[in-house]
Amino acid sequence: MVDFTKLLTGILIAGAASFSACRSSETTPQEELPADYLALKTGSSVQTSTGLAVRADSVTVSICPDNANCFAPNSAGVVLRLSKASQSQSVRLFAWIPNYTRRPNGSQVFTDSAGVDFSGQRYKVILRNGHYSDRSNPERSSEVIVQVSPIE
Repeated sequence: MVDFTKLLTGILIAGAASFSACRSSETTPQEELPADYLALKTGSSVQTSTGLAVRADSVTVSICPDNANCFAPNSAGVVLRLSKASQSQSVRLFAWIPNYTRRPNGSQVFTDSAGVDFSGQRYKVILRNGHYSDRSNPERSSEVIVQVSPIE
């Protein structure tokens, strides 16, 4: 009985050590974003320091797994609703990940940014990146990084 207890204890300790050593890269703390950068998932809303409300109506991220042949390269897309006071505008952005890679036909198409105006103030909205915050559930954890900056 003592040998069985020692064996079971050894297995539990080894299992606990192995489990604690296996950490997903998604759980590591991310760098803090600059003030005008926003991390958004579908349905999330953020108020910027300039009083602009930014809501992500839709976020899609498509990342080709390692060692796989994919039809399309890695990409991210977002539909944003921006509002300030009683004004509201929708913006649809798309970017290859990493940004600014060449498309298969060789053309350089930038569809990752838009300009919006609210009461005489112009803002630049740029889709910077996209990733999964949890690879085990990509559909619910697609997240994009968007930069929203006033243009002086």
